[in-house]
Amino acid sequence: MKLSIAWIFSHIDADYTQYDIMQLAQKFNITTAEIEHVEKLECDIDKFTLAQVSQINSDLIVLHSRELNQSIELPYRDDCISDYFYMLVKDNNDWQWARMRDWKSGKDGLLPAFSCTDPQCVGSWKKMLDGDDYIFNIDNKSITHRPDLWSHRGFAREIAAILDISLCDEQTIYAAHQIAVHERRSGQTTGNPFSFELQDSEYCKRFAALYIPNIGHYASWIWMAQRLCKIDIKPIDALVDATNYVMLDIGQPLHAFDAEKIKTHYIVSRLAHESETLPLLDGQIIELTDQDIVITDGKRPISLGGVMGGNDTAINHETRSILVEAANFDAATVRRTAQRFKLRTDASSRFEKSLDPNLNVLGLLRFLKILEQHNIPLIAASEIVSLGKAVEPYIIEISHAKLEQFLGVSLSQDFVQKTLIALEFTVKIVESKNQYKYCITVPTFRSTKDVRLAEDIIEEIGRFYGFGNIPKKLPKLELKPHSLRHVMRLRKVKEFMAESLQAREVRNYAFYDEAFLQELQWEPEDVVTVINPVSHNWKRLVTSLVPHLLRAVIQSGTHNEQIRFFEWSRIWKREDTKIIERKSLAGIIYDKKALVDFYWAKDQLERLFDLLDILVTWTKYDGTQAWYHPYKTATLYYKNGAIGYVGLVNTSFMHTILEGHACIFEISGDVLLTAKREQKEFKPLSKYQDAWFDVSMFVPLEVTVIQITNTIKNVNDRIVSVDLIDFFEKVEWVDKRSVTMRIIIQDPDKTLVKKEIDTFYTKVIQALEKCEAVIR
Repeated sequence: MKLSIAWIFSHIDADYTQYDIMQLAQKFNITTAEIEHVEKLECDIDKFTLAQVSQINSDLIVLHSRELNQSIELPYRDDCISDYFYMLVKDNNDWQWARMRDWKSGKDGLLPAFSCTDPQCVGSWKKMLDGDDYIFNIDNKSITHRPDLWSHRGFAREIAAILDISLCDEQTIYAAHQIAVHERRSGQTTGNPFSFELQDSEYCKRFAALYIPNIGHYASWIWMAQRLCKIDIKPIDALVDATNYVMLDIGQPLHAFDAEKIKTHYIVSRLAHESETLPLLDGQIIELTDQDIVITDGKRPISLGGVMGGNDTAINHETRSILVEAANFDAATVRRTAQRFKLRTDASSRFEKSLDPNLNVLGLLRFLKILEQHNIPLIAASEIVSLGKAVEPYIIEISHAKLEQFLGVSLSQDFVQKTLIALEFTVKIVESKNQYKYCITVPTFRSTKDVRLAEDIIEEIGRFYGFGNIPKKLPKLELKPHSLRHVMRLRKVKEFMAESLQAREVRNYAFYDEAFLQELQWEPEDVVTVINPVSHNWKRLVTSLVPHLLRAVIQSGTHNEQIRFFEWSRIWKREDTKIIERKSLAGIIYDKKALVDFYWAKDQLERLFDLLDILVTWTKYDGTQAWYHPYKTATLYYKNGAIGYVGLVNTSFMHTILEGHACIFEISGDVLLTAKREQKEFKPLSKYQDAWFDVSMFVPLEVTVIQITNTIKNVNDRIVSVDLIDFFEKVEWVDKRSVTMRIIIQDPDKTLVKKEIDTFYTKVIQALEKCEAVIR
């Protein structure tokens, strides 16, 4: 983006020639944003003359320069209008049509016709032009967060604060005109035949319009055309130039409609209807979508909101009444529209930066002021119609102590207040508890995208204090010992899975593969769905890692008969109104031909629990997952809470996706990492020999080994160990199995004799018989 220093200083009570512009650019780089390049423009105004068209022939045009008192013949150009003034430039001894590049523009093209009064045309018009100038080439990326800097006045505000000089008062640049405020719609009035409506206020937050029923066509003003040329904007005529000038001057894009071409006298801002068409000013006809903002006449689109006007209502030299529109459009919507149609305009570049919503009315007042300054005879409606609520300034409170703490320097109250006021913040100082704080009202041109937090105020003070002036001091890093317990336990888990279980680790997305879930014919419960998914196939966060492992087995099962995978990752579940994130360990043991031994898998996991010193209880399966076999699955409990499941895959479920057999497990990773080791108390070894005996018995199938063990231990506290030695089942034993247990007894005070051992044996047998055991 290009900015003119002469134009910038038209908003400042100072003469830019009294300052070192290169040094000013350097300060601006340090304080505000990056100026990539500064270009000095030197223009010899004496090389130009203003001449009036006196005769138009088929091959040449005759012009008369009152300044030179000379008639000049030049080649024909089709945009010439009789009696209008045109700029000529002397090339050696010949006069030529002046071009934009003669006024140091980076673009080329003939200069348009100019307006000029009789006293000015004899040479005094040259006093209206800027002499030597400097052009700032701004890095757009450095001001993306600063919508206010997309204008000359925004830069003038920053430069005035940097140089500690005064900014011109707003009364000098804005006209005084009545504003009629409405919420969503307004009707016709005596002086305004147009009615207005905001249908989609979410996308067009504010809309303002000024009706001028009687205005003539005027050629471009010389001073304005020169300024536009220097920043590569083509001058056209007075009205079009004025709308462009306002946009570049204060940052608010305007659009002027030929009022006589809007027959309905009804203006509506809304989203376009799918497949509506709109002829644009550049000649192309676009097909709109329902995601584009348009200005319509109640029936058809007449302008693409925030991007470009329509051709059907464009103004020209025959226009005698205009409707000037200034709106505030949704930044993201304008950006998507501009990208969709490949139409990056000066207006869209500003709207997509989140302009000040209150700026639209000021844009119309600035437009009126320019017309007033040129004494344009016009009849305007008595009021500007404004739809939509004005945005209230944002208020931030911050203590002086916090400013000094964050910046690490001592600041004077006067400096803080003076800096913020120079940037047009309103500052009120409040004293409380032996310290004072600032109650700062942020102007709306800074609060849309930039200043919203107390830390933003700290940045404002810091950049004007000078970050380079803050003493360099290395931050203190206090090194404290911290526990690596979680890291080491996770390492143990993964090493056990890889070495003992001989499983390979897999890593998957945090989202379910929706296509695979349909293949499984399984729907997760309590699932979390993201609002803006990257893909419709990856939109729900995983609640279980098992589908990932099944998918991995399917992808690898074609070429492998035996597969073992494990995954350590996060899962997410919705619990009431909260979203809970947990760690999880899941594994799968797959065999294409042979059955997978559940007890072997159980033994491996028991070894893992022993390694981590976690006492886990195995109980009957109480879950509802479709892939677990209901009678060959166990629920794992730790301290009375379920921590996972281990079981064979249901055959009917398995065969819908893959041939073979599998055992899967899924265990809470948080428990594996955080479970505290049981405190173990050392007991001195007994000096006396222990004794043991075996008991073989038949027990019903529903009686578990744990029940038998607990029954035996409860007989006497001198029973120190009960272990399973052997068990087996036969087909002819329909409802029972044979179990052999070894019981070890020990007395801490003496060696047990045979009579005492026999007493223990008898009591154990009696206790077992109460549990329906039959001693063999």
